[in-house]
Amino acid sequence: MPGQFGEREQRLIPVRRVVAGVLLTSLLLPLVFVMAVPILLFGNSMGHTGELLAYLLLGGLTILGYMVLATLAPIVVFGLPLYALYRRKGWYRVGHYLVGGAIVGLAYAFALGAWYAEWRTIGFSFMPAMMLGAVAAFIFWLIVVWRSPRVTPVEEISRIFA
Repeated sequence: MPGQFGEREQRLIPVRRVVAGVLLTSLLLPLVFVMAVPILLFGNSMGHTGELLAYLLLGGLTILGYMVLATLAPIVVFGLPLYALYRRKGWYRVGHYLVGGAIVGLAYAFALGAWYAEWRTIGFSFMPAMMLGAVAAFIFWLIVVWRSPRVTPVEEISRIFA
């Protein structure tokens, strides 16, 4: 939130918190995906979710590993530059991150469509990709931005000249 003289909001966010946010988001998003897909595909039946989660955790860790890598790629390639832009602009609200995450999810869906040259699947996958991008941005916001200490202009000046 801007101050009374129009200055941008600043927060003290250490790099290790950003790294933890990237790693935890790339680990948690595949689990959210595994929990949400059966409900979206099969309706409100938790049996399919439990079976799929048990399969992934017991025998299909390779699939879960690929999902983590597939999640880490857009976070690093698209998400971190967007985070740097948001930090430079002083945008720390959750709405900014949700919209940015949805845009990153859409960009990743288009990048995968161009990579695999399957443009007919883009129309089917862009909405789930945008939703997963927004969920990833929300997880990242919870880990990195939420409850991070704000810096007042007086603290910033005293930190510079100290």
